[in-house]
Amino acid sequence: MIIDTLKVYQLIASDMTGYRVNQLVNVSKTSYNDYKSYKKSIDNMTLKTAGELMKLIAYVASSPIKLIAWEEGKLQSVENFNTFNELKSHLLTTDYFSWINDNEPNKPLPDFDNAKSVEDVQSILDDYNYSWWSMEVVTDEKFN
Repeated sequence: MIIDTLKVYQLIASDMTGYRVNQLVNVSKTSYNDYKSYKKSIDNMTLKTAGELMKLIAYVASSPIKLIAWEEGKLQSVENFNTFNELKSHLLTTDYFSWINDNEPNKPLPDFDNAKSVEDVQSILDDYNYSWWSMEVVTDEKFN
């Protein structure tokens, strides 16, 4: 993951609270607030914390289509796409689901070949959502 330090600085300077950050990613409210209040230097931030904040930055970024993975209530990944075809291509070439066969060897993995819309993709994803892990597609109406 590429860490964009300018975007990290902008996030910390924003009105995003430590409470909200902690709800979404694995960064403690106290740690985030220490960066906001300059008790901790952003220049000395760990890569783990910066990586978590980059997930949050992708989550709040304007984008026509977002593919969001959640694990145990926290953001696992956020991918932004400009078109449905970019989303579909990404899903066809990225392995998000092979772990399912570890627990359910007879369950077929999702097939996005015939998906024609974001709604089709979401319908497929709904069949693979678990209580502790889920994936969703979110569209920004201002782009559509």
